[in-house]
Amino acid sequence: MTDQLAQQPNTPWKQLLDNGLDAVQRTYLDRYRQTREGMHYCADVIWGNLQTPAYARAMLTVVADVHGGSHDTIEEAVSTRTARGALMGKDGRTSHLLLGEQALRTNIGGTDVMRGQLDYLADVMDRDGLTLGVVPARALMPCPPPTTFTVFDRMLVDIETASTLIQITDSGEIAVHVRTFELLKTVAVYGQAARNLILAERDRLPA
Repeated sequence: MTDQLAQQPNTPWKQLLDNGLDAVQRTYLDRYRQTREGMHYCADVIWGNLQTPAYARAMLTVVADVHGGSHDTIEEAVSTRTARGALMGKDGRTSHLLLGEQALRTNIGGTDVMRGQLDYLADVMDRDGLTLGVVPARALMPCPPPTTFTVFDRMLVDIETASTLIQITDSGEIAVHVRTFELLKTVAVYGQAARNLILAERDRLPA
């Protein structure tokens, strides 16, 4: 996998955002075009490829606010980010997504945004090429609880911290993340059980 971002294994978000939010999102869109197999664990927010425009807009706005980035290209960035969803299942691509139950609860954008996001998540979870599981909050963890990470084609791992994008290409470290993902799968729920958790959180939102 050739990737401009991966050429710098530890890059502050502030530096990545120097060229605008949309530039970062375009780079990620290119990466997902190259990726055949993705493994994604999102501990506390919804995975970017399944974000609604409203959720993505709220998320990207707070990212810009935290890092002092410009809001000028937010709408372009939203369009680019949500375009990643169209790649799922295309040309044999597969995405296995595990969401921590907290990801269903973290309030991004307010009640209306969250209601729309959770409804959308429940609607698309059976999409071709996507396997979606939820790790219940009370699941007996089979490994140390990890932060959010993505494994691209078992060749690259992304870890997003508050300040820095960490990118791992060492095969031994990648293997640890793959093993962690496999362990998390053993306690995740899928299918109707996952949908029930999503819809239960939707129903708990205030009217």
